[in-house]
Amino acid sequence: AQAESVLNELRAALPQAATVHSQIGLLHLGKRETAKAMAAFLRALELDPMEIDAVHGVITLDLAAGRQAEALGRLRTLIDKAPGNAGLLALAGRTNLVIANLDDAEKLLTRAIQADPNGLEAYSDLGQVHLRRGRIDEARRTFERRVEREARPVASLTMVALTYQMQNRTDEARRAFERVLTYDPKAPVAANNLAWIYAENGGNLDVALQLAQAAHAATPDSADTADTLGWIYLKKELFP
Repeated sequence: AQAESVLNELRAALPQAATVHSQIGLLHLGKRETAKAMAAFLRALELDPMEIDAVHGVITLDLAAGRQAEALGRLRTLIDKAPGNAGLLALAGRTNLVIANLDDAEKLLTRAIQADPNGLEAYSDLGQVHLRRGRIDEARRTFERRVEREARPVASLTMVALTYQMQNRTDEARRAFERVLTYDPKAPVAANNLAWIYAENGGNLDVALQLAQAAHAATPDSADTADTLGWIYLKKELFP
């Protein structure tokens, strides 16, 4: 309600500002008022066809309504007008990833990274493309490039560690998870997986237990962290 009040004031003061209409669209999207959201996004695009939040909003609504062809058509038209726009390329790549057009997703995300090497989300999305294709080494290298560009690479470094785990490269996975915890000692995925590695590979069970307890406390509804914690209790003969 507070956001809506502020945005209404902004729209009255700046009726030709595309970004204001785009934010109003996001507000309606958050309230699940899809028709109002679409109207606001389209108004923003009338004022500025390259307003990226509005483009993203329209694409989100198209995909939710099953209008995949329309979503892709909108993106192609915009990219034809601005072939070097990294934001549009990344959005188009992500859209193709969502609908499993992996060839197009890879091409578009590669172009997005070339257009803006600091566009971190494009690295993650490209890594997901490689993972879906089973190209784990390429996926890891993609995430590693993102790690190099982030000050606090918790998510991307976690993905690096997970790719090592997929390949049973346990020592490298352990080191990567340990590094994640230097950035965020409470990162649940890293804590959980590192606890499992310690428990299964002769590590300190007390440290493994602390990690598993922290991971489960952070994600109490997770079957994975409950499983890890139970397994470590079993190893420590804490049967009850």
